[in-house]
Amino acid sequence: MIFKSCYTVPKRSRRNAGTERKGNRMAMDMVGANLDQMQAMGQRFEAEAVEVEALITRLTSVVEETRWEGKYARDFEARWNTEFKGALKNLAGALREAKTVVDTNRSNRQR
Repeated sequence: MIFKSCYTVPKRSRRNAGTERKGNRMAMDMVGANLDQMQAMGQRFEAEAVEVEALITRLTSVVEETRWEGKYARDFEARWNTEFKGALKNLAGALREAKTVVDTNRSNRQR
């Protein structure tokens, strides 16, 4: 799971647990969420994943339809098919995974 490390909470000493000095005042750790913002974030992640997939389709068409021959063309096409397109697919997948995490967390908080 890509986002597992994002949810690690740093350990604090018992004496300062839940508080942090900011200037001359103490600030409490935020616990909770704005459910409307979480919903908007999940929707945005999904929309951006769709956009990334559309970008993959558009760029793949350009790569396939452009007349370009030679070593550099072959090298670029190979990198597009193995490296660049894969990285974009991973990005779309990560956005969808993040949406699922946000939606699940939002749903749990609504209860």
